[in-house]
Amino acid sequence: MLTVNHVSKTYSGKVAYRALEDVSFDVKDGEYVGIMGPSGSGKTTLLNIMSTIDSPTSGTVQLDGEIPHALNEKQLASFRAKKLGFVFQNFQLLDTLTVEENMVLPLTLDGSHSISEMQDRVWQLADKLGIREILNNRIYELSGGQIQRTAIGRALIHKPKLLLADEPTGNLDSRATTDVMELLHKMNKEEQTTILMVTHDPVVSSYCDRILFIKDGQLFNELYKGEHRESFYQNIVQVLSLMGGDNRDLSSVRLP
Repeated sequence: MLTVNHVSKTYSGKVAYRALEDVSFDVKDGEYVGIMGPSGSGKTTLLNIMSTIDSPTSGTVQLDGEIPHALNEKQLASFRAKKLGFVFQNFQLLDTLTVEENMVLPLTLDGSHSISEMQDRVWQLADKLGIREILNNRIYELSGGQIQRTAIGRALIHKPKLLLADEPTGNLDSRATTDVMELLHKMNKEEQTTILMVTHDPVVSSYCDRILFIKDGQLFNELYKGEHRESFYQNIVQVLSLMGGDNRDLSSVRLP
């Protein structure tokens, strides 16, 4: 479904800086993949390239049979609107709109759906997200967890081929973090939504099927979940300790 093929990214300046070097991997349809690495490792650059916010210096990204970086501006805007969903740690919702209005915004901008179709989709998704009762509330009236659930609803409303999440629990407390990660796990399994998530948190990453570790712009390691999340978590912590950086020793943390 997604193929990253020998992608490199170099930023020019007085001193050229190579953020990514010859990165290649595939993501299968319906897979839930995490990307981890120390600060400055290149993980955010990689996410920006896959989301078409940035372009590779060399190499290609292919999503659902298309190479988005080869599209013109109008085609690229359409590609993003139809095939990509985004969840950020700072939510990026509109405070002046209700939960329902925020969720339905991508369909409204698309202009190809009837009002009844949009309403049905909002209600179905709101039920799965557990936010049906707050659809008429405005964003400033919500808790952090409710806001992030709304952001996830907006990202999924148009049934994207790929959901890209950048530190989706970064601004949430531990309880809201657990709720949001359980929700993403549920949407991945029930809706078969393909998810690619950047995170620094090994507890959050333990919800994934697979973790790609990046260090100094290159793939460092790769882990698959297997049957036991606890073992997966311990393996994640071990790889992070091998990578160095400012990772804490979290081996004694109990998973929620």
